[in-house]
Amino acid sequence: MALAKATAADLKIASMNIRSLVPQIDVVRAYVSINQPVILSLTETWIDHTIEDFDIDLFGYHSPFRLDRNRHGGGCALYTRSDFHSTRIAMFEDPSFEILCVRLTLSQSLQVLVLTCYMQPNPIIQPFLDRMDSIFTSISHTKYKSDQILLLGDFNAHFQPWSNNSKVSTNEGIQLNSYLISRNLYQMVSGVTRPKSKTCLDLIITSTPSIIVDVCICPALACSDHSFVQCSLTSRPARKRNVERLIYDYKLANWDLINENCSRIPFHSLLHLYDDVGERVKVFEDILIAQINKFIPQKIVAQKSRDKVWFTDNLRSLYRKKVKLYRSICHKPSYYSQKRYDEAAKEFSEACTSAKKEYYRRINNKVLASSKNWWSLVQHSMRRNRLSSIPALNDMNNVIITDAVKKVEILNSHFATICTWRGPQLDISAADSLPSTSYKLSSFTVSYSSVCSILEKLDCNRAAAPGLTNRMLKNLEPSITPTLVDILQHSFSSGVFPQQWKRGLVNPLFKSGDSLDPNNYRPITLLPALSKVCERVVFCQLSSYLTKNKLLSPFQSGFVAKDSTTNMLLDVVHKINAGLADHHYVRAVLLDFQKAFDNVSHRGLLLKLAKKGVQGKALKWFESYLTERTIQTLLEGVTSSPLKINKGVPQGLVLGPLLFLLYIDDLPLNIESMIKLYADDVLLVSHHNDPLVATAVLNKDLERVFNWSVIWYIPLNLYKCESITFSSRRHRIRALALPPLMLNSVPLKEYGEVKYLGLWLTFDLSWTTHVNKVCARANSIVALMSYNKWLLCKNALELVYNSFVLSLFNYGSVIYSLTIEANLKKIETVQYHAALVVLGAMREENNIHKYESGQVHVEIKNIFDAHQKQFHLNWRDVAVVMLLITVGFALVYLFVRYSLKKKWKQLQLLRSLVYRSGQQQRREPEHQVYTLSNDHVSIPITQTREEGFFSSTRRLP
Repeated sequence: MALAKATAADLKIASMNIRSLVPQIDVVRAYVSINQPVILSLTETWIDHTIEDFDIDLFGYHSPFRLDRNRHGGGCALYTRSDFHSTRIAMFEDPSFEILCVRLTLSQSLQVLVLTCYMQPNPIIQPFLDRMDSIFTSISHTKYKSDQILLLGDFNAHFQPWSNNSKVSTNEGIQLNSYLISRNLYQMVSGVTRPKSKTCLDLIITSTPSIIVDVCICPALACSDHSFVQCSLTSRPARKRNVERLIYDYKLANWDLINENCSRIPFHSLLHLYDDVGERVKVFEDILIAQINKFIPQKIVAQKSRDKVWFTDNLRSLYRKKVKLYRSICHKPSYYSQKRYDEAAKEFSEACTSAKKEYYRRINNKVLASSKNWWSLVQHSMRRNRLSSIPALNDMNNVIITDAVKKVEILNSHFATICTWRGPQLDISAADSLPSTSYKLSSFTVSYSSVCSILEKLDCNRAAAPGLTNRMLKNLEPSITPTLVDILQHSFSSGVFPQQWKRGLVNPLFKSGDSLDPNNYRPITLLPALSKVCERVVFCQLSSYLTKNKLLSPFQSGFVAKDSTTNMLLDVVHKINAGLADHHYVRAVLLDFQKAFDNVSHRGLLLKLAKKGVQGKALKWFESYLTERTIQTLLEGVTSSPLKINKGVPQGLVLGPLLFLLYIDDLPLNIESMIKLYADDVLLVSHHNDPLVATAVLNKDLERVFNWSVIWYIPLNLYKCESITFSSRRHRIRALALPPLMLNSVPLKEYGEVKYLGLWLTFDLSWTTHVNKVCARANSIVALMSYNKWLLCKNALELVYNSFVLSLFNYGSVIYSLTIEANLKKIETVQYHAALVVLGAMREENNIHKYESGQVHVEIKNIFDAHQKQFHLNWRDVAVVMLLITVGFALVYLFVRYSLKKKWKQLQLLRSLVYRSGQQQRREPEHQVYTLSNDHVSIPITQTREEGFFSSTRRLP
C-alpha cells in the first residue's frame, strides 16, 4: 500500500507491537507528544505486576489499561487521552487470550469499543475465534450494541492480499479473514508491518470502515521488529477551546512608580461621590487595575500543549526526519538509505534521553531557589497531578455530555443545588434552648495598622478570583491602605457587604470514583482578594471576642489556636486506656455528617451568632455577608451563568471555619458520654464496668445527636457512622455479643478497627494495623523516590523524604511510639531504604558512617542513633571497622591474584608437555600415561592415538 502521510485529524489512533515497553517508554512519550493519538494500543509490553503505572505513564493520558502476563513476554496496554472519557469493560475481556476491552466516549454520538489483542506466534486460532465470537454475541445483547467496534493489535496471522506482496498466506491468516467476512468486519491495513518476514501482522479491524481514514504504516520506534500502524477517525469532536490567561510580567514591574502614581489619585474625593459601598469598591478596583495595566507588561497565554515537560522542538524535528527517511526506504530501498535511517533513529532515541536529563538538571538547580518550582517538580515526579480536564459528564437523564458549555452548566447546577435550601424555614424557637451570654459585640472596627499587617502577610502564590491579586495588593500596600480602610469602615458602619465580593468562582476538583458522576467533584471557591482582606479583619475581631470570653465549646479542637489533632487523639487514647485499665468496656461511635459545611443554615447561623452576643451593626453585616451569594463554575475556559445559593459556608471563605464552629458549638450540650469534636468529626465514648450501661448511655446520646441534626438541618450519614468496642482480647468474645448501638432505629455496624483523624484504632489499642498502613503508604512513596533517584538531585530527594515519608511517621508518633519492637523495626526498615535512595547507596553498603558524617538530614540520623545505642558505636569504632574491611579486601585481592598466577603457570607447563608428546607420537606405545607433578598435585595424562586428543583423568586445581 502507498504509505501516505496521515492528515492532521484530531482523532488519531496508533497500534504498536512494542517488544518491551519499559526500556522504550521515553521514545513512546516523545511520539505521543508529537502526534497526540486519542488511542494508543500496545502489544508485547513485557510488563508484570512489578512494574507500577507511574513507571509507564504518559503525560496528557489516563493511567494505562493493562493486561499483564504472569510470565515473561506478551501483555497488552491501552492508553486514552485524558480529554476523553474512557472506562474498562471487563465483561468483554479474556486474559487467557490476551484480549483487553476499553470503551471510549469521543462525542455524544460516537462511542467506540476498543479491543486490543495479542495472539502468540503459530497459534491454534480456532479457540481464539470462538472466544471473539462469544464476545461479539455478548456485545449485541448489551447497551453497547450501538457502539462502533475497533480491534487493534498483533494477530500473528498473515493473509497475502493484506501485504500486497507474494508472501504466501498462513492457515491462521486464511481462517481469520474468513471469520472477519462472516462477522461483517473489515481489515483496514494494507502493507508490510513486519519487514523481516515481509508479512502483515498488525491489523486495524472495524465494524464501520467509513469512520477510518488515513491508514498508514510508520517506522518502528526503537528495538521492535514491527512497524506500527496509524489511522484517523472521520468523526471529529468539537475543537476544544484554548484556555486563555492574562499573565503579568512582575519581574519588570516598578512598584515604587505605581505606588507614587496611586498616591496622587484623589481616592477620598472620588469614592465619596458614591453612597453605595459596592460602587465604591468597583471604582477603586477599576482605577487600580488601570494603573497596573499601564505600568506592568502583560500577555495572554493559551494553555493548549500536551507535550511531555522535557519535550523540545528539536525532538519534533528529529522525529520528522526519521519518518521521512523511513518513507524513502519503503519507496526505494538501498543500503545507503537504510544506513541513514538507522542513524536517524539512533539520534532520535539518544536525543530523547539527553533532553530528559537536561530538563531534570535545570529543574534540580531551581529546587532550593523557589518553593513553587519545588512543588511543581514534586507533583510531576511523585505523580500527584490531579485530573485537570473533565472529558464528559452525565446529565440528569444519565446521558453522556461532552460539550464544554453544557458540562459547566451541569456542574454549576449541581453545586448550587447542594447549597440551596428549598424546604421549610428553620424554626426560630429552636434557638430558645441555647444558652445566651452577657458579652456583646455590636460593631467591627478597622485601623490602619491592622490593614497594613494583613496586606504585608498576603501569600503571593495563593489563587484568587480574576482581578486584583494578592501580589498586587501586597506591593501596593503603601498607597492603597488609607483608601481601603475607608472602604472597610463604610462597610462595617452601614452593615453592608459589597455584592461583587459575594460572587464565587468555582473550580471543580475531581475526588475519586466515576468521573462521569458530578457527585464526585468537590467545589473549590475562588473569591476576590479584597474580600478576603475584609474577612480577615472581621475574623481577627470575632475570634478574639469568642476566645477572650470563652464562648466556644471546650470539646472542640478544630480550627482552634494552640490545639491540634495530635492533642485530641492523645486525650482520647488516654481516656480509652484508663477505661481498659479499670477493666471497663469502652464503646465508641464515630459520627459522619453529610456535607456538613454545605448544609449550614444561614438563618440558624444568624440565630446562634445572636446567642453569642453578636448584635447591632455586626449582626446586620453578617446578614448581608451571608445573603444574596452567587456561584459560577469555570471549566475549560467557559464560565457558567450565575446561580444563587442560600445555605452553607463555601470552601475558600476566611470566616467559613469559624462560622461552622459557631454553628456546631451547641452539639455537646446535654451529652452524658465523653464527646470530642474536630470541626465536623464527632466522637462519642462511654465506658462502664457493665457494658449494658455504657451501651444505654451511648444510645441516649445518639438520639440527642440525631434530634439536633434534624432541628439544625445537618443530616447524618447513617451508613457511614461506625462503632467500636475496646476491650482486652480475653473479653473480646463477650464484647462482640453486646447489643448494637442504634441511631434513628438503625443499628450501627461494629468494627474491629476504625480510622479516626488519620490514626487507626483497634479494639485492643495495639498499633500494628496503623504501622502496617503507614509503612505501606511510605513504601509506595519510597518506590517513587527510587524510580526518580536518577533524575532528582540529593537535595530534592531529601525534601521528598521529609515532606512525604517522615511526616507520615511523625504524625501521632507520640501516641503509638510505645508499640511493640517488631512495629518499630518495620518503620526503621522503611526509613533505612529511604536513606539508601537519598544517598544513592547500595543495600549491601555499610552506610552508618554516612549518617554520622551529616550527609543526610538530621531526621534520617535516627537510624544511626538507634544502632549507636544498640551496639555502642562511635565514630572511632566505625573508622576502625572500615579500616579492617579495607585491609581485608586488599589481602583477599592479593591471595586471589597469587592463586590465579600459579594456576596459569601450571596450565602453560601442561600445554608444553602436550605439544612435546605430540612430536614423539610415532615412537611411543599405543597408550602412554604422563604424570605432571609438583609439590601439591599429580595429574596423569592419557594419550589415545585413535581419538586424536589428550584427555585428563583429573582437573587442574
